[in-house]
Amino acid sequence: MIKIKYLIMNKILFILILSISLSTYSQQTIDQHNKRFDVIHYNLSLDIFNCFISPYVKSFKGIETIDVEATDTLTYIKLNSVNSSIEIDSVSGPINNFIDTNDTLIIFLNKIFQAGENFICTVYYKHKDTEDNAYFVKDGMVFTSNAPEGARCWFPCYDHPSDKATFELLAIVPENVFLCSNGLLIDSTMVNDTIFYHWKSDFPMATYLMNISAKRDYKLDKFYLKNPAANNDSVEIRFYWNEGEDINRLKYIEQAVQEMMNYYSEMFGKYPFRKIGFATLNDQFFYGGMENQTIINLCTDCWKEDLVAHEFAHQWFGDLITCESWADIWLNESFAEFCESLWIEHTKGNDAYKTNILKESVKYFLNNPSFPIVNKEWKFKTPPANQLYNSAVIYSKGACVLDMLRYVLGDSIFFGAINFYITNDIYKYGSITTEEFINLVNS
Repeated sequence: MIKIKYLIMNKILFILILSISLSTYSQQTIDQHNKRFDVIHYNLSLDIFNCFISPYVKSFKGIETIDVEATDTLTYIKLNSVNSSIEIDSVSGPINNFIDTNDTLIIFLNKIFQAGENFICTVYYKHKDTEDNAYFVKDGMVFTSNAPEGARCWFPCYDHPSDKATFELLAIVPENVFLCSNGLLIDSTMVNDTIFYHWKSDFPMATYLMNISAKRDYKLDKFYLKNPAANNDSVEIRFYWNEGEDINRLKYIEQAVQEMMNYYSEMFGKYPFRKIGFATLNDQFFYGGMENQTIINLCTDCWKEDLVAHEFAHQWFGDLITCESWADIWLNESFAEFCESLWIEHTKGNDAYKTNILKESVKYFLNNPSFPIVNKEWKFKTPPANQLYNSAVIYSKGACVLDMLRYVLGDSIFFGAINFYITNDIYKYGSITTEEFINLVNS
């Protein structure tokens, strides 16, 4: 290993080349849809009432309205749609016909759309009563878990992190169900034994961050935070939790999140959304946490400070600015892991920070799978989730790389560069490649 402390350098680029094996990084862009269109907005209307009623079926009917913009001459669009999970009934709009096969919905348009033109298609479909590791139903709880490519199991979509769209959800559920999704709650109307929820996010997000978290008799704590680091903007904070969880830990985390909001906003720029929610799930949830935009999922009773610090940091690193492809996933996970250590430093001091970084380095050396942080193959073929989200490399090694950058550059330059990265208007609410990140912080 090259001893960086003996190198004279003033460019972040050189450090990153040494540290993350950038020589393996290809600048070819994945192009599963030939970059001929962007989805601007998804509107989902789902009748999931029966999913909350015994025998807790996973089937539901959906109506999806998709606002599309052509970026090149366009005669058809392709959407990801898993045939074993989704059955397409019909499609309306400016179309001739459609084909639904090989996990792909191809919609043939009835005219040639030129770059810059918009059109709207409506897809009528059913979700089947099947296990697909994306749409989960059990004993009165329903939730989705999309990362990395599960969204295509419960609605047709352009399922790639580079294609970000605004999102709107209208859901029909029983009267005793609390349902949370991305963005803000526009309306919840009760009619007889039914609630009609309407959630809407005006901020673009990748499909893997679109979410439903719902349960019969969920508990809900809700309050608003004036964030002094963000011109006293008012942010809605929601905590959804299950009966029997540790209330003392929950209340502690509710207070900690308010301080995290202030701290992260000071370090990285103001909180980029208008709500943040946390929802604990059940034993079907694979992960400790998942950073869905404005609604973070946690495992049952997982009111853990380090976990919450990690997932909350993702709202800046991953949700505000998203990796352009899965080859760039370190830009999400390494930063969030590093922020765990920053939060420890903020609350317990620099010695505790150094101890935590040392633990990260030990995790890497003990479990090194011998592949680099940036893998060009992942631009073209998404690896299994346990490899994509490899703890030793993508989390721990990446956090140590960021600590190394901090050490070499010093706090003023390092944190100034990270703040510039997050607040730069070119990439805010968009996506970025590793090379673009390097060029940006070098500029």
